[in-house]
Amino acid sequence: MNKKVAILSDIISLKKNLSKDLIDTYYQVKHVNDALITLGYDVVKLKFDLNLKKLNQKINKLNPLFIFNLVESEDKILLAPTFLESIKMPFTGASYSTIVITTNKVIMKNMIIRQNNKLMKTPIYIDQDSKNLNFKKEKKFIIKPIEHHSSINILGSSIINSKNSQEVKSKLKENKKKNNMNFFAEEYIDGREFNVAVLNNKILPVQEIEFINYPEEKPKIVCYKAKWDENSFEYQNTPRKYDFIKKDKKILDGLIKSSLICMELFKLDSYARIDYRVNKNGVPYIIDINANPCLSTDSGFFAACQKNKMTYENMIKEIIDPVLKNININKKGENYENK
Repeated sequence: MNKKVAILSDIISLKKNLSKDLIDTYYQVKHVNDALITLGYDVVKLKFDLNLKKLNQKINKLNPLFIFNLVESEDKILLAPTFLESIKMPFTGASYSTIVITTNKVIMKNMIIRQNNKLMKTPIYIDQDSKNLNFKKEKKFIIKPIEHHSSINILGSSIINSKNSQEVKSKLKENKKKNNMNFFAEEYIDGREFNVAVLNNKILPVQEIEFINYPEEKPKIVCYKAKWDENSFEYQNTPRKYDFIKKDKKILDGLIKSSLICMELFKLDSYARIDYRVNKNGVPYIIDINANPCLSTDSGFFAACQKNKMTYENMIKEIIDPVLKNININKKGENYENK
């Protein structure tokens, strides 16, 4: 039986001056590699670059059973599943169609808004194409990159107050000029933050990101420091929480109902994480959908798996099982056609 597996990633070696989120990608590859070896596979790491012809030749020569897709950089995250689908190579994680509509937060939000479902909400937003409006009262917004995850360029200063959308658009232009990427503004939900991890159409234990010791004037958001800077106040005061009081049952039920609809709408049938803000009335709002979230050993996704009594190897096995099942189904179909 073929036990060869290739891990495909844009980061397979440590280099100088890598940002902390890219260093995390390297360790994610290492952790998955070790788990696959433990599960009995012969593993080869392949770097995903833009020389697709050469990459295709390597894959053909290797002839892996499947590819574990860990391509995450914004300039390649859409290209990787497109390429793998085009060469009919089985791979883990989300399909191209799911990646394309969840990576772009504006597309994702518009899909949710069009559903007009009371159980699935997302905050209103402003981008450069939005109509110019004056607000009845000053609104608070958070400025976010449209196509970047990992809290890239989300800072404490990303929270702004504005009386009209023209002012907001001016801020979007400033951020684009400064960071060379497109931004949008999402209405800031003053409340609590939750993550819902899903694996093979199952919802894992809900986790809350707490904001401990935050001064009243400090925005309670998971900014870049909170995710990546271990020495920062933000990182040290945003622990994960899984145990809830009876009073939170309504919130948890709302998160689960919303996530079930979200899973079907966006075809989150492999592994994913849905991020929420819950307002002071207990209403959950989807703020991000991360198909193929980070799988490093200190990631929130693995933490949810651990809460569900899964080891790291169990989690990886769960991720690859549907791929193996589809491979076996296809093989049976081929054998039947050849009879």
